Amino acid sequence: MDDNMSPKSPKHVQAGNASKNGSIKRIMQEWQVMQRDRGKYGYDAHPTEDDIFEWHFTIHGPPDSDFAGGIYHGRINLPAEYPFKPPAIMLLTESGRFEINKKICLSISNYHPEHWQPSWDLRTIITALVAFLPTEGQGAIGSLDCPPEERRKMAFQSHHFKCPKCGDTSAEFARNVPVPVSPTQKQPATDTALPHTSPSSPRVEPAVNNEETPAQAPASTSTEHTAQESAECSVINDTATATGQVHEHSSPSHVSPGRSSMPTSSGSDFAPYRQGANGEARAWGVLEWLAIAVVVLLLSFLVRKYLRTHE
Repeated sequence: MDDNMSPKSPKHVQAGNASKNGSIKRIMQEWQVMQRDRGKYGYDAHPTEDDIFEWHFTIHGPPDSDFAGGIYHGRINLPAEYPFKPPAIMLLTESGRFEINKKICLSISNYHPEHWQPSWDLRTIITALVAFLPTEGQGAIGSLDCPPEERRKMAFQSHHFKCPKCGDTSAEFARNVPVPVSPTQKQPATDTALPHTSPSSPRVEPAVNNEETPAQAPASTSTEHTAQESAECSVINDTATATGQVHEHSSPSHVSPGRSSMPTSSGSDFAPYRQGANGEARAWGVLEWLAIAVVVLLLSFLVRKYLRTHE
């Protein structure tokens, strides 16, 4: 990797209070991981120089799709409550799948905070977004359904893009970040077992959606809305597995409000969140079982005392 891809290191004012602000501390941790794995998994991401809550990312179009060969740049705006609230996501490069400069309605975005899980991170978001590219938009907010030939044309034109905000260019990205391997390409028999981190790896099922914003969604479309969210969340869970985050449940849409399944960590740099004010569930530990044993013994003693007293 050449010098012009050295990790960006802006001196953020917010970073000075990292020890006092949990959100900033979490973002700084994710930033360190991004710097360590820069260009390793087919994408690049970094915060802007003046705002650590605004991230810009660049991705390769998934192989074996209308977006193959394309390079797409986008923006992620993290809320002050991150990671307990989801981010806003938008693409800045024309793709034919999502509108540019418009927030995208997905189960990983701020349109559906009820589905968000604090164990998801920026890597999960970016990898899932790549997996959503080949799916059908069918009228969802911020989505498009352009013909394949138009998408391929946009993929070619995307190589001339330069972000007016951060200055990233598609040409620089193409030189330094290799295209991820297609899942249909056979691997040599001598390859060692490695985590599959290709953005195109998640299995994408056709999504049926007529998504509206939460305040505008009519009751008559609730079944179709749930079908799309289930398909989207299936993709998210697969991509979370690819980035080292394995979730016990198959779809966040099946989790009742205020609760979420306990995610486990497999190679992730961030430990899953424990039971706290956010209401997230977790497995019982030794102290919990010990407390239950004490309560059972105490109840047993009281019952025996009561029976002896009334004999």
